[in-house]
Amino acid sequence: MLKDASGRPVRLSGINFDITERKRVEDLRASEAALREADQRKNEFLGVLSHELRNPLAPIRSAIAVLGHADSASVQARRARDILARQVEHLTRLVEDLLEVRRIETGKLRLRTGMVDLAELVRETVEDIRPFFVQRSLNLTFDAPPARIWVNGDRTRLVQVASNLLHNASKFTERGGNVVVTVETHGGEAQLQVRDDGIGIAPELVGVLFKAFVQGEKTLDRSRGGLGLGLSLVRGIAELHGGSVAARSEGVGKGSEFIVRLPTTEAPAPATAEAEPPSASRTSRRRVLVVEDNQDAAEALRDLLEVLGGHEVNVAYDGESGVDAIQRYTPDIVLCDLGLPGIDGYEVARRVRADGVSARARLVALSGYASADDIERALRAGFDYHVAKPPDARRLLDLVADAGAATAATLPTMLATGYGELDFRHGSILADVALLRSASTDRGALLESLRSLERHAVADFDYEEEVMENMKYAHLDAHRQHHHDFLGIFGRLQEKVHREGPTPENVHALAYAVETWLPSHIADEDRRFAEFVRGQIKGAA
Repeated sequence: MLKDASGRPVRLSGINFDITERKRVEDLRASEAALREADQRKNEFLGVLSHELRNPLAPIRSAIAVLGHADSASVQARRARDILARQVEHLTRLVEDLLEVRRIETGKLRLRTGMVDLAELVRETVEDIRPFFVQRSLNLTFDAPPARIWVNGDRTRLVQVASNLLHNASKFTERGGNVVVTVETHGGEAQLQVRDDGIGIAPELVGVLFKAFVQGEKTLDRSRGGLGLGLSLVRGIAELHGGSVAARSEGVGKGSEFIVRLPTTEAPAPATAEAEPPSASRTSRRRVLVVEDNQDAAEALRDLLEVLGGHEVNVAYDGESGVDAIQRYTPDIVLCDLGLPGIDGYEVARRVRADGVSARARLVALSGYASADDIERALRAGFDYHVAKPPDARRLLDLVADAGAATAATLPTMLATGYGELDFRHGSILADVALLRSASTDRGALLESLRSLERHAVADFDYEEEVMENMKYAHLDAHRQHHHDFLGIFGRLQEKVHREGPTPENVHALAYAVETWLPSHIADEDRRFAEFVRGQIKGAA
């Protein structure tokens, strides 16, 4: 701007350049470079994934060939079975890592937190993994103070953190090397440290190691391989717990150290010692229907349930046959694949629930579709549970055994919600209360009834809240508060029974609290939720 002698503006002077086209070209080139880099990373990842998936397949095929010719009691057959177990576990771990990273990145990883002694958890993890270190001729040392180190965390996820760090250390430490695991506290934080004297970390990698698919040394034999997901999972899980993770190394060949920091919490109030809850009884024979179009998978499930569980199993190979079999067979539990020919598993569940076919059957979606959206869709269709493939055998056997127990527990018609799984669970709680009253003169029987009642109540509440969360139920917070209030009352009455003994007054007060709270809760909360579920099923039909 030009001004005259008095300072008044008289005219504007300048030169303008239109750089729109130049910026467009620059942006286009930057986008093309980013796309090329992303494409290169994708190709590298697919190559690594192909290698990692193929590696276990070779020993699996060899072990199967051995089992086809060797005597079942021979050393070779036992070794082949061990190989199969290890390699299937390895494949499962690869797939689970892929899914877990996706859940963390989309904010859909659900924590089930509680009081956890971090020192004891890591100690157990170290001992579980120690045979693997012995096999690789690595020295594994653990050190922790005698005092407990309490954190509020998800036990399963924290085991995942510790085991991933240990597996990482084993991969990058040469035979004869040393790995030291330490758990301690500093300034209100719990610290898990894993140090090794292995190949170390290049300076340029220290800052990016915790990103998904980032890996250290790459060798042709991929002996130090993996998908580059383990450390990303460690970071994601630590951050979900309000913690952090860091890596240190003095350079290549000088070892490395990983430190996970988590906020500590106060020690829990002393609890009355009690026996470990027994697994669901597998002595009773259940009627099971498997709906699965993959014949090998279906027959393997049949053999598992018949041989290990002693159950009566029928199989259907498509959705229409599955619905017909449910009507004829009236099973206690249905294990149904989702990707079926004809009508899919979702439609099978919708027909069963909407038409009242075998209304008391427990429906379990057994599928490779295992994202949070897949789980939510299965629950909306009418499934009671979603179990990802490959299923854990113990988990599956417990689900089947418990289905028969739940069917046997009756609920008065006036309390029924029409939602089979909820009514099964409520019936189990009332059955426990009846046992509690009948056992009031036998201290041992009474304490066992108390433990059973508490287990069924907590399992019921966990189940309801998990389903509600997955289905984005609007009244979840109010429902959860009802559960919280009841557990507070129950805990105080239970403590009184333990402290003063099973007097008729104490037993009556506890039983009466359950018998009055449960009908009120069903009327105020559970029926509203059951109506919501039925509306979702009909809306999806």
